[in-house]
Amino acid sequence: MKDLNNKVAVITGAGSGIGRGTSLRLAEVGMDIAIADVDIEGGEETARGVRDLGRKAIVVRTDVSDRTSVEALADAVVRDLGIPSLIFNNAGVATFKNIIEMTSDDWSWVMGVNLDGVINGVISFLPLMLESGQGGHIVNTASHCGLFPSRGLSSYSASKYAVVGLSEHLRGDLADIQIGVSVLCPGAVATGIVHAERN
Repeated sequence: MKDLNNKVAVITGAGSGIGRGTSLRLAEVGMDIAIADVDIEGGEETARGVRDLGRKAIVVRTDVSDRTSVEALADAVVRDLGIPSLIFNNAGVATFKNIIEMTSDDWSWVMGVNLDGVINGVISFLPLMLESGQGGHIVNTASHCGLFPSRGLSSYSASKYAVVGLSEHLRGDLADIQIGVSVLCPGAVATGIVHAERN
């Protein structure tokens, strides 16, 4: 996917960090942005930046771990911006605990956002992209922790390894229908994820 001008991107976790930076960069090259986040204030700040660049932006409060919430996001995007060409499943959280300290709720929260969030994004938006016949691209944020385990990040690493595997298989499955797939595996980035439990 090379021509981004006047197309629509959906970015989860766009209220801060990598999601915000990506939103602004894509707006600079001519895309309209659907900003999805549980943090509405952060999302609105990102939206102001996008609009200052002359592009449309909508903000939709979205809990990516909840499929119904992501489906509602998809409905809002189609209604207000049109069929998206780029889906960036970026929202992520982490708990910094030794595995013996992890609770059931810790596991559910991290896997729900980091893995189910990607799955829900694919399930909710891929049919729209296929129906449009315009092709497109899906980007999933994993982590270097999805390639190399890190002590104290058991649930985070497990979720990110799964995102890498899912993305590799998704790329193969979609190779013949003009929908590309990339997986992003950043190292440490000043994103605020260390404060994710605020949400």
